[in-house]
Amino acid sequence: MEPELCYHIYNKSIDNVFLFHNNEDYEHFIKLMKKYIYPISKIYSYCLIPNHFHWLVQIRDEVSLLRIMEVKLPSLKRTSIETFVTTQFSHFFNAFAKWHNLKYKRKGRLFIQSFKRKHINSDEYFTQIINYIHRNPVHHQIVNSRTQWKHSSYNFLASNSKTFLEREQVLEWFGGIEGFKNYHDIAFSEWIEQLEEI
Repeated sequence: MEPELCYHIYNKSIDNVFLFHNNEDYEHFIKLMKKYIYPISKIYSYCLIPNHFHWLVQIRDEVSLLRIMEVKLPSLKRTSIETFVTTQFSHFFNAFAKWHNLKYKRKGRLFIQSFKRKHINSDEYFTQIINYIHRNPVHHQIVNSRTQWKHSSYNFLASNSKTFLEREQVLEWFGGIEGFKNYHDIAFSEWIEQLEEI
């Protein structure tokens, strides 16, 4: 992954094992996100559901990453920026899997693979993926409305609650909070119409 590029990152548990059984599990996942992922990337949106998750992130600029590398890595262990970023993601997954396995007395891999990532290469894709991420718990029939699911970024972005997310940038992208909400409403209505046509 390269500095300043945006990525849709997602992963799923092996054999559909629940990653999250309760609030503590969701909260610990977020805590590790802040520890390993936030320092190396801006986080625009996320959604966590029982057996998988989605993130929209932008890898931080080269200068910021080099500064973090100087703190985290002794000079003898310096590596490329891309390797450092990928290693941070690996540390995140390993830390959550170790914690989860210890808590639930299980062994072995927790995730299907390290993670999947798609480069966000257009403004349209950036806009659509935010909506897709927030719609995910409705798509999987966990709730009826994105606002009902507290383990996604939607309610944090649509409020003044304290957050580590890039809320100002996201809301500005949609022309303000009303534009953000309206886009989601319109996209949701169009999605429902498409489902009814099938």
